[in-house]
Formats: sequence, C-alpha cells, structure tokens
Amino acid sequence: MDSAYKYRLQTYKEGGKKICPQCGKKTFVPYIDSAGQIIDTSCGRCDREDKCGYHYTPREFFRDHEWMVEKSVPTYIKPQPQPKAPTIFDTISPAYLQKSLHLKESLEVSCEPLFQYLQKFFPFDTACEVWNLYYVGISKQNKVIWWQIDTNGKIHTGKVMAYLENGHRDKKQHPSWVHSLLGLKDFNLSQCLFGEHLLSVFPNKRVGLVEAEKTAVICAMEYPDNVWLSVGGKKNLSEEKISILKNRSVRVFPDCGGVQEWRQKIDTIKRKYPTFDISVFDTESIATDTEIKDGADIADVILREKKEESRYSPQLEAIISQYPSFGYLVDSLQLEEVK
Repeated sequence: MDSAYKYRLQTYKEGGKKICPQCGKKTFVPYIDSAGQIIDTSCGRCDREDKCGYHYTPREFFRDHEWMVEKSVPTYIKPQPQPKAPTIFDTISPAYLQKSLHLKESLEVSCEPLFQYLQKFFPFDTACEVWNLYYVGISKQNKVIWWQIDTNGKIHTGKVMAYLENGHRDKKQHPSWVHSLLGLKDFNLSQCLFGEHLLSVFPNKRVGLVEAEKTAVICAMEYPDNVWLSVGGKKNLSEEKISILKNRSVRVFPDCGGVQEWRQKIDTIKRKYPTFDISVFDTESIATDTEIKDGADIADVILREKKEESRYSPQLEAIISQYPSFGYLVDSLQLEEVK
C-alpha cells in the first residue's frame, strides 16, 4: 500500500455519525481516505469510549485485509505478490523488567490495588506464584506492567495500566507502553501474546486464550492445568498473532459481546489450517444477563462465583481487605474462622 495515502476520521459535516458495528448506536465515526471516501463500514471509532470503546484503525484494517490496496480512486485491486521481508523488531532490556519485579512470597505484600483485590478471592501463595510466573511488574507510579515476552525470552514491550481498589481498570488514566515511556525513538514494535514465554515452560498443557492480560492471570489462578495467554485486545485476534499456537490444543474464551466475531475469525483460520486444534467457548452461556450486557469476560464470571461462595465472613473479609498481610497469615497457618 502506498504510504503517501493518508487517512483521517470523517468530520460531522462530511457525513455525520454512523451505526457502530459493535454497540449498534449511532456514534460511529468512520475513517476516510485522501479522496474523502470511507475505507470500510467497519473501519472507524465509536464515540462511546467508556461504554463501547470500539476503534478499528486503517492500519489494522489493511493488515487484516492484505489483499486490498488503495489506488488514486476509491477502488481496490489485488496487488502483485511480493517477497516477505524477514521480521525485525526491537526489544526491551531485561534490566527494566528486573527493576519492576518487586513482589516476593513474603509478608512484604505489594500495595498495587489489583494484586490486593485478587487476594480477596485467592490464597496469597497462589496469587504470588502466578504473579511471578507471568513476570507481572509494578511501575514507580504503582501501575501494573504486563510484560510481553516471547518463547525465546525476548521482551517485546510492556503495557502499563492503572487499576482501582475494586479490581477494575482506572479509565481516567490511559494505558501506556514501556518503550514509549523510555523514550526509545524509532522503536520497531512487534507485539507477541502476553504469557507467550510459558509455552516452552509448559509444552504439554492445553492453551486457554483470552482477550485481556488480567483475565489470563485470574484464569491461571483458578485453572492452573491450562496455560493462559492473552491477545491484549478484542481486535488483536489474528492468524499472525496466534500462529505460534498451531501445534497446540487451544480453547478460545471471547468476552461477552465478542463471541460471534471471534468464532468467525477462528472458523476462517481453521478452514485454512484444518489440523489446527482450536475451538471457541461460548462465554455468554455461563454469564448473567447483566454480565452479557456489560461485556464481561470469563474472569468476571469466576470472581462473581467466588463472591457467592465467599471464603470468609464479611467481617473477616473487611479486615483482610484493610490488612492483606493478615490474609497471608490465615492462609499460610491454615487458620479456620470460628463463628
């Protein structure tokens, strides 16, 4: 595709807002090309950032539709096959990863909100083990760093995200990337799956594939017999991203609201690779109506069920929430609550 062509979001005067392909609301702003033509009805951004968050960029669209190429007029033709250049990407020094690993299996509990929240549902030792297994880091600003490490131990980058005490992402603070925060100029980013390094650690485990990094970590705590990986976003499920899994048995767990889209993508991949042992789980089949409406994922279902089971009385849970170290003592000494 000619790099001279530029794309931008259509203004209201140029056509007004369209129906969003994800939420169905008339809040969708499409991308247009240099001739003012809409690239595709799926290529654009929803203005409902908090409720929907749909954003399908031209780069992503043309990556997923490699057979399309733009001409000076808004039509598409099949390009001549070109030899594929070897994939070259930049990496992050392991020194930065090591500096972010503050969590130890001791009473020195991390004050990071997400880790504290997960201790309400899982034993301290389990939370620590999984946190360290995935090399989850913590920034100086007390944010989570989801490091992307491939099967060769190369660190592609790290996604930096802030969480609230309720375990949800702090949407007032936008996610950032380690390579950007380090000011690495001309950084050639090539993302890999979150947790990809575990494929070589557990060569015989079945793979569970989810959307968010937090979901992968929670699933790993609840179902350790699988190795859980994350694509890092709904639109990141692609043949290129999951090609490393073609020799593994894979179960895909879409978020509610994305089951049909992911199933279509997996069906397309399976038609191309019939021996690929990969299937899609219908997350909506075990979710409540409210969870489906809110676009919940498999981790939300797990935590909801754990809340219903409740490991401790409300009084003890309140104490552990305020003093996580006390929860560690209860678990490590196998103390039982006397009512």
